[in-house]
Parts: sequence; C-alpha cells; structure tokens
Amino acid sequence: MHVNILKVCVTCSILGIMAIAMFMPKGPTAYAIANLSDDGIGRSVSVEGTVDSVYTSKQGHTFITISDGNNSISVVAFKGTDAKAAKEGSKLRVTGKLATYKQELEIIADSIMTT
Repeated sequence: MHVNILKVCVTCSILGIMAIAMFMPKGPTAYAIANLSDDGIGRSVSVEGTVDSVYTSKQGHTFITISDGNNSISVVAFKGTDAKAAKEGSKLRVTGKLATYKQELEIIADSIMTT
C-alpha cells in the first residue's frame, strides 16, 4: 500500500512541475516600439533599435533614446545597470519594465545588449 501512495505522490509531483513549466511566462515579450502602449505599463518588455542619443548623469544614471526608424522611446539605465553597449549609432536590445515619466513611455532597463 505504501508503494502505491509513493507512486501517486511522485506522479502528481512530476505532473505539477510540468504544468508549472508550461504556464510560466517565458521572459519579456518582444515588441516593436510602435506597439508599446499604456496597457503594458509595469510589464517586462524587450525592444530593439538604434541608439539616437546617450547621456550619463553625474550620479551614474544613463539616459538613452533608441529608435526603429519611425518611432523612438527613452530608456533609463539606473546606476548599477550595465549600459556600456549604448553608443550613438549602435543597435541594441533593451529589456526592462515599461513605465511612464512626465506622461511619456519609457523603459527602465534591466539589461542592454548589442544586436
């Protein structure tokens, strides 16, 4: 009888782990800059674009504008976030939380990588 209970417990555990893996988010959703909207505020997003401008404050925060040719968005990389890849003209993939600042969409960067 104990063997049967053990088998049921192991089977349920395996099925539970498989269900969790199937329904877990797979990471940030990739968006075109034009498709970002207020509906996504607070969500993790990923966008690709070309760096139009870069400014690093005295406090070590980096402010980047990226565009995809037609649309642009501001990216904030707070001190501690590696923003070395952000150079004017470089192509980047930015992943972070979509937010607003002064009624404009921006991305609070978690990672910045060249593409």
